[in-house]
Amino acid sequence: MKFSFLALVFTVLSAFDVQGQLDVIGKKFNAYRSQTLTEKIYIHMDRPYYLAGETVWFKIYYVDGAFHRPLNVSNVVYVDLVDDTGTVHMQSKISMPDGNGSGGFKLPTELKTGNYKLKAYTNWMRNFSEDNYFSERIIIINPFLPLEELEVSEVNKYDIQFFPEGGYLVNDLTSRVAFRAVNNRGIGLDFSGVVVDNNNNLISTFKPDKFGLGSFFLRPKSGNSYSAIVTHANSSLTEHKLPQSLASGYTMMIKDTTADRIAITVKTNTIVASGPIYLFVHSRNVTCLANEQTMSNGSAHFFISKDSLREGVSHFTVFDHMLNPVCERLFFKKMESTLKIELQTDKQVFSPREKVNLSVASSGQPSVSVAVYRVDSIRSLEHPDITTHLNLLSDLGSNIEEPTYYFGDSVTQVELDNLMLTHGWRRFTWKQIIDRDSLMINFIPEINGHRMRGLVKQGSSGSPIEGIKVFCSIPAIAQFKIGTTNAKGEFFFELDYTGQEKVIIQTRENDAIIEIQLPFSANPLKATADKFIFSAKELSELQMRSIHMQVQSAFDLQYKEPTKNLMVPPFFGTPGQEYKLDDYTRFPTMEEVLREYVPEVSVRKVRDNFRIFLRDIETNTSLSGEPLILLDGTPIFDHTK
Repeated sequence: MKFSFLALVFTVLSAFDVQGQLDVIGKKFNAYRSQTLTEKIYIHMDRPYYLAGETVWFKIYYVDGAFHRPLNVSNVVYVDLVDDTGTVHMQSKISMPDGNGSGGFKLPTELKTGNYKLKAYTNWMRNFSEDNYFSERIIIINPFLPLEELEVSEVNKYDIQFFPEGGYLVNDLTSRVAFRAVNNRGIGLDFSGVVVDNNNNLISTFKPDKFGLGSFFLRPKSGNSYSAIVTHANSSLTEHKLPQSLASGYTMMIKDTTADRIAITVKTNTIVASGPIYLFVHSRNVTCLANEQTMSNGSAHFFISKDSLREGVSHFTVFDHMLNPVCERLFFKKMESTLKIELQTDKQVFSPREKVNLSVASSGQPSVSVAVYRVDSIRSLEHPDITTHLNLLSDLGSNIEEPTYYFGDSVTQVELDNLMLTHGWRRFTWKQIIDRDSLMINFIPEINGHRMRGLVKQGSSGSPIEGIKVFCSIPAIAQFKIGTTNAKGEFFFELDYTGQEKVIIQTRENDAIIEIQLPFSANPLKATADKFIFSAKELSELQMRSIHMQVQSAFDLQYKEPTKNLMVPPFFGTPGQEYKLDDYTRFPTMEEVLREYVPEVSVRKVRDNFRIFLRDIETNTSLSGEPLILLDGTPIFDHTK
């Protein structure tokens, strides 16, 4: 009886310890999530390809990354147009009131024909990997440049990569190994392959299922290395080294057991072949489940219901008894609920220049945008819709061939698994969650508008100047702000207006240099190089499209970004005195105006230089100190001017 009581106490204490470990993981994850809001951006463009000289129009949708609901935190989105060398050709700042914004830019006529990328991000998103940015490949064609002048990459380049499920190959443990084989345009290759060891013994054969993706099983042995011999469509052979297997470690395998349940098998060959392990599942930074199992003879099994998972991509992470992450992979649950939108015109056939009435019907009250363009024979890229981007591309990256295929009824779970195993990237590392001191936050959300950052340093030494006043003026809307430099010589101003007005930054320090820090990302994403060969029919279409573009450029108004000038007075409250010069006889000089009309100031001339001072009307004395004088919101330190 005594022995049974001790066993019961030990079991209860172990349960509390297990639950405590799961709580540690959950608390650290939730603490990380509360400090690292995930933002997502989707851009809807007006057409699939453009001619140099045309205008790119777009609408931006801005949502939170967890629930894909409209977000109203960052008020500014930055948009870059980048070519295949990483050169940025166009940059724009878009105001985002209420989570929506629109804009565009006119493409320079000197752009070369090729692939470009349109990327978008907020200031807050710059704290994390650029994989979080919105990125979409677009085609720009320049009919004014001969194609032979274009720089093109070799079309026969290809890339083959291998990805063990869970992250690692481990000696004496069977693992699924996924592979991805694509050319330099990201198109999947058709081939056959074999796996051999260092003694050229045949271990396995493999072949891609779709889009150059597939998988095979491998049980590595100690002292052996493994290679894949690939036979390409042109009968050429290439050899590729597989990832080196670990002497000891963990593996995981996920598979469907029923239509409603999946099984996760974890195995290890470590000395600690028994004891607790922990499974933590989250989707878009929301915890789905946390569970534990006891390793027995080096293996453990988890069975979970698909109802516990959210639609889209889920992250599965296995922790050992010391809370070290040892295995991780992604899983995709098919989408069941999608937004249905129906478009209908009032007629089926229209005459030239006849008005078209288009109705948009959907469930709920979504914010929508509609692009209308002529469909021609020129090949173009498929732009994924917002559902595909938010639920797949934003979690896996944009280099997926035909991403909308994975939302169709014909897609299989095997194809989804191949995609998850070969395209997975991480928004964070568990080191950032467990050790939050490693997380660096350098950029804050721009809640009220564009946040200008700058640096003031001495011109002679280049060292930062601390504690001096910096003045920011926007003359066109009479805005005026004052800031103070911090210990690093930095200053910040929130510019709560839209448009292209001039901004003046100045300080009263004589030996000072002001540097404005660019708000755009410093590491542009490169587009994929491609070779363009056009048929005669396509060249005819290009010629007609080019004529249309030139006519519109010649006769249409130049594009101007939408503006919203906020006419705010430079000070709070109402002014003590206000003088409208039209109410008085005009004098030829400002000196005479101030002397004759404005009793609150006195004008003095010292050695041919004017100084202006405020006067106390009641005592008829000048106040000490120099007044701040603003002209259209701009400080004027030289009173003579």
